[in-house]
Amino acid sequence: MNATETAHRYLSAWTRRDAAALVAVFGADGAYWDPSAGELRGQAIGEHAGALFAGFPDIVLEPLAVGQLDDRRVAAHWRMCGTHGGPFRNIPPTGRKIILEGASILEVDGDHLRSARVYFDSRSIPEQLGMQVIVQPRSIGRSVFGHGINLRTENASRPGAFALTTMQVRSPEEFEEVRQYARRMYMDMCGMRGFIGIFAGGAGDRLFTAAAWEDTEGPRQMVQHPAHREATQRLFQSGWATSVMTSICTPARLSYWQRCEACNAVSDREANNGRCRCGVELPPAISYW
Repeated sequence: MNATETAHRYLSAWTRRDAAALVAVFGADGAYWDPSAGELRGQAIGEHAGALFAGFPDIVLEPLAVGQLDDRRVAAHWRMCGTHGGPFRNIPPTGRKIILEGASILEVDGDHLRSARVYFDSRSIPEQLGMQVIVQPRSIGRSVFGHGINLRTENASRPGAFALTTMQVRSPEEFEEVRQYARRMYMDMCGMRGFIGIFAGGAGDRLFTAAAWEDTEGPRQMVQHPAHREATQRLFQSGWATSVMTSICTPARLSYWQRCEACNAVSDREANNGRCRCGVELPPAISYW
């Protein structure tokens, strides 16, 4: 079997969505690399492909051009198309279709691949699934960068309490596990009495949440929900994280400033009973948080 034939076996395994056949194309020490997965060997290659096939059950790889570079290397230009019909990298199915073009440099050793280096725009699939792709430094001086979310409800009540939490974790895996629990808790909170909104995020080895509630009794509802109970058990019984800070605070002072559409001035809505100093009624209030 020549190098081109071995390359076509590899491409065909992708087209047929056959993770086992894909692994079998590689030699004992064969390595796969792409910009999102990094370097993989053995069964890890099949697991990577299997996750893609599960997330995009109808995905098809179409070879656009295949050419032999020398006795042992083959270049392939391909297009991959599919529908996001299953969970993929913790993203629930969106039903969106994706199209990804890329190129593979395949090094052949007899009937097997010594290596497959795959090149594509790693931002393409997340962006087509409606995700943001933000490029930023990990840190500058004492500043550590990360991610954040703001979940707002239709509750425009004045906050009477803020629940604050910070957690320090030991590894990227633990960081991701905390995020998964947090997402479940955010959904639970949307159905709780007195919940207004939450800011949450993470940077480096720390995660934080700042949730606004109508009163100090609101956060106590969390203990009744499975996600919070499971996370608490992980913390106190399974050696999760290195430290956690929790706090419920009440505002010593809270002002809500709005811009007047008539005169463009900014007025304290509460101090002026919802009117600007010019006498015009201010726009409807939005969530404080």
